Amino acid sequence: MNDGGVQWIYIKNKTISVSDKINEQSEKIRLKINHTRNVVIIIAVIGLLITGVIIALISKPIFIIVPGFIFAFVLVFAFVGSTMSIKNKIVNTLLNQEMMNDYNIENDLHYTYETSVRDKPMFNRDMGLFTRGASISTHYRISGVSNELAFELRNCDLLVSTGNSTVVVFTGYYLVFDMSDEKIFQLRSDGKPSLKKTKFKRLINPDFRSFVLEEDKTGIERKYVTLLSMLQREFGFLRLYVGSNSKEIHLALTPHKGIKLPKEMNNEVFIEYQKQFVKIFEALDRTTNLLRSEKNA
Repeated sequence: MNDGGVQWIYIKNKTISVSDKINEQSEKIRLKINHTRNVVIIIAVIGLLITGVIIALISKPIFIIVPGFIFAFVLVFAFVGSTMSIKNKIVNTLLNQEMMNDYNIENDLHYTYETSVRDKPMFNRDMGLFTRGASISTHYRISGVSNELAFELRNCDLLVSTGNSTVVVFTGYYLVFDMSDEKIFQLRSDGKPSLKKTKFKRLINPDFRSFVLEEDKTGIERKYVTLLSMLQREFGFLRLYVGSNSKEIHLALTPHKGIKLPKEMNNEVFIEYQKQFVKIFEALDRTTNLLRSEKNA
C-alpha cells in the first residue's frame, strides 16, 4: 500500500464500461423484480375479487369496499417493496461488488466482500457500544488484513423494537479489529456503555465522552482520542465510537448520507459514488496504520 494513502483512480473509458455493465445488469434485476411484483398483484386481485363476491353475498353492501382498501394496501406495499429491493440489489450486489473487485486489483489486496449476510449481533453484545438487545441488519460485510491487522467491516443498522415502533440506534460502519488492549474502555460522541455486568465511571474529556472501569486509575491512552479526532476532522463522520473489551478493538462510524442513485448510472454519478465507497477504506488504512504503529512503538 502506498505511504501517501490509498490511491484508486478510474480512467474514463473504464468508468464508462463499468457504468454500462451496471445499467445492463440493473435492468435485468428490475425486470425480474417487476415480474414478481406483477404476479403478486395478479394473485392478490383474483383473491380479492373472490373475497369481494363472498362478502357481497353474505354481508351488508357497505362491506363491499373492504376488498378495495386491502387491494390498495397490497399495491402500495408491492410497489415500495420492489423499489427498495431493486435499489439494494443494485448498490450492494452490483455497484459495490464491482468497486470492491477493482479496489483489490488496484491496491494488490484481497478483501472479501459479502452481501445477504445473516449476522448475529454478538459483536455488539460483547462490546456494549450500543443497546444490548438491538437486532442487526447487515447490508454488506468486508473482511481482510490492513497494515497487518485483521478486521471485519460491516455496513449495518442496529435496531431496537419498542412496542409498535422500531428505533434505529446506529447506522453506518461497524469495524472489529483483531487487536487486544489490556484496558476496558469506551470513547463516544454520545450515549453511554451498555456492557453487561460492567460498572463504568465517566472521565472528564472535552473531546469525547470517556468511560473506564470504576477501579481504573490511569485513564484512556491518548491515541484513541487522536484516532477519533482524525476520523472526525479529515473524513467528516458525524458520530464516532471506539471501545475495548480487553480482547478486541471496536470502532463504529456514522457517515453523512450518501448520494441518491439515479435510474440510469452515468460517469459523473459513478465517480462520485466511487469516492464515497473508497472513503471508508482510506479511513480504515489510516486507522490500522495508527493502531499498528502505536502497538509497535
